[in-house]
Amino acid sequence: MNEVSYDAWANMYDRTHSYLGDDIPFYLEEALQCGGPILEVGCGTGRVALSLANAGMNVVGIDISEAMISVAKGKLRAKKELKDKVTFLQRDMSAFKLDQKFALIITPFRSFQALLSVAEQRQALESFRKHLVPGGKLIIDAFVPDLEALVNDPSVLSYLSESRDPITNDLLVTWNRSYVDTYNQILDVHHVIDVLSSDGRVSDRFYRDFQMRYIFRYELQYLIELA
Repeated sequence: MNEVSYDAWANMYDRTHSYLGDDIPFYLEEALQCGGPILEVGCGTGRVALSLANAGMNVVGIDISEAMISVAKGKLRAKKELKDKVTFLQRDMSAFKLDQKFALIITPFRSFQALLSVAEQRQALESFRKHLVPGGKLIIDAFVPDLEALVNDPSVLSYLSESRDPITNDLLVTWNRSYVDTYNQILDVHHVIDVLSSDGRVSDRFYRDFQMRYIFRYELQYLIELA
């Protein structure tokens, strides 16, 4: 995993992902059933961890990106009522040790797929197991690979998503291009983000490049069983 690509994106992440939120009720329901404490792996800027803490859960969030963790801590400082509910730590999900075990470990929004090799994925799963209490639960969010999309022309930018900047209310439209390494199951992803002002003009443009490893359903099942 390359933390540099995530560090460079920390200040833009919440602006381009403000549309996210449909997963919060799911994680909250699971957290309430397990009772906590909860470990969020790949917590980013704290979107899920802070939502769970706001519902009364005790949460530890870890992320490899120092810049992402810094943004999350800034949000926590602004919510003083949650300071005893949440801890944010810079850790590598493929090799971490905490002096605590958890009733629930979650990896929301494809965080697990930032691990680019089977060896890293297995190492991470073994770390997850060591940090679960007996009978604890692990939840991994991963997208199902679209075989048709994997063979699309990588020279073409396609529409991916859009969001409203929570500060300026500008519309941010994200376009996507992916180069596929089918042997290693690696996606080299290139995003172009257009910032549209109220009159529809492109007032600014940002670029982001990162990698992720796509993983098939039974492949993930067998990796979990190996751990």
